Amino acid sequence: MCEEHSPYSDFIPTLYKETGVKRRRMEFATVEDIFLQAEKLGVKEIIPSTMGEPLMYKGIEGIFELSQKHGIKINLTTNGTFPKLKVEQWANLIVPNTTDVKISWNGATAETAEKVMKGLNYNQVLEKVKEFIAFRNKLFTETGWYCSITFQLTFMQNNMHELAEIVKLAAELGVDRVKGHQLWTHFEEIKSLSMKETKESVSNGMSM
Repeated sequence: MCEEHSPYSDFIPTLYKETGVKRRRMEFATVEDIFLQAEKLGVKEIIPSTMGEPLMYKGIEGIFELSQKHGIKINLTTNGTFPKLKVEQWANLIVPNTTDVKISWNGATAETAEKVMKGLNYNQVLEKVKEFIAFRNKLFTETGWYCSITFQLTFMQNNMHELAEIVKLAAELGVDRVKGHQLWTHFEEIKSLSMKETKESVSNGMSM
């Protein structure tokens, strides 16, 4: 579940205000130093973020430039909304410098996906993903570089009934793989969504 769109994340702005804790943003100079050290160590791939939406980071365009400069590919996880820029602009930055793009995907229908990810416009994101895949395919034809695309799921009781349809959708779109993980139940409000919540939910999960 992408925490940027979680229906259980409304308390976060209030929490920052009440505690005085500020959102942490890595200085870009630190990012530059990481790439420099990584090149010296022979690192071939970097994962810039697994939480939050990396395309919202103000220095994200520079990260792809560093990727090209140092010969280190990016492994990206995004919610698929492709904010701020047009999809083609993002694809121009991402695809040539990335080994795999994982897109958070938690439903085969708008009803389910939008319930899991608050504020999501399912049909809009679906069209953006189609456009992104078309660019990936075009670049592969022109250059031979292939960036794989993954649908990344969070296994929950309110979306696993659509798992088979999600896999079918991925195949139809040209998505390379579907992967997923169990819900991390960090607080009480989401424990009922876990596939590990009861013996029945565990049994249902195993039978899928």
